[in-house]
Amino acid sequence: MPSLSSSIQWAINTCKRQDVGYSQDYRNQQTVNGITYYDCSSFINYALIAGGWQTPDYAPNHNPFTTDNMRGVLLSLGWKKGSFTKNWKAGAVVWRTGHTEMVYSSTECMGARGRENYDLPDQVAIHSSNPSYWAEIYYYPQESASAWHTKNSGGYANSSQEAIDNATRIYDILSGYGWTLNAVAGLLGNMCIESGLNPWRWQNDHIGASTGSPWTSSGYGLVQFTPASKYINDSRAKSFDGYGPNFSDIPGSVNDGSAQLEFVDKYADYIKTASYPLTYAEYKASSKDPEYLAEAWLYNYERPKDPSASIASRKANAKYWYETLSGVTPTPPGGGGDDLFAFLICLLYCTN
Repeated sequence: MPSLSSSIQWAINTCKRQDVGYSQDYRNQQTVNGITYYDCSSFINYALIAGGWQTPDYAPNHNPFTTDNMRGVLLSLGWKKGSFTKNWKAGAVVWRTGHTEMVYSSTECMGARGRENYDLPDQVAIHSSNPSYWAEIYYYPQESASAWHTKNSGGYANSSQEAIDNATRIYDILSGYGWTLNAVAGLLGNMCIESGLNPWRWQNDHIGASTGSPWTSSGYGLVQFTPASKYINDSRAKSFDGYGPNFSDIPGSVNDGSAQLEFVDKYADYIKTASYPLTYAEYKASSKDPEYLAEAWLYNYERPKDPSASIASRKANAKYWYETLSGVTPTPPGGGGDDLFAFLICLLYCTN
């Protein structure tokens, strides 16, 4: 079975190499004078091959596909045309007339760009991007994972199967948004204290009612959104797949954790501090020690009255989850359905 994670990892590794460049003449992964070359569509072609897909005219012996015919190739390999709102996640392939790349994170893409405008290290690279630059997006619909473990009160012990399953699911989802394992472990270290990795957990296990009380003071969810209305009443959160908070009078969705994570990734009120001067984008992409990142999340996002009261436990949890998940290959969800989202095509097209 093809592995999207392997395709993503190949793309990341290739973008970070210093001996890779852009060329249409040598686009078939040819090495000339020590430099291996791709153009935009052949980069995607080889990323797919690295993930186990066999593209037409298998690239090592023939020419890779082009931007003109690649959309049909993707569809023939089981990929789907998607929507930018649901499918802008790591591993998705974006396209516009004359150019294509792969999504790396919520604000970045990776791929091969024209050599005329960039120095060698920047020709095949990870760089800032957003949906407005693109006309279409394609995703690979992977088998849906089982629902989250949830319960009305209490959390899960780190060693329990429920905690391991939920932590793995968190890693799967956030890796799809471009988070490193280090960053995920730092977040998990805090989630263990906040919610015990139970997406339905309310502060002090006092379950809120759908009418609103006591949202003015209570926290809810994996990161304990406080007040709970920060997440529950947000119109953007309500549009996410899986959204469905658990109330005392209305049972929640077993996949509310997925919506919570999407909300955290896109809209967390994370504020860098002098002691932990990482921007949110830097945090998510960080390779710093997970224990340090647990501290950074505590001070830059959770911001409790007395951080020192739980910092040691949060760091220990982060170390535990980093070690536990180090042997896990994340499987980013493929996204949602096939509905199309109307986006304006960028006025200026790249010619590569």
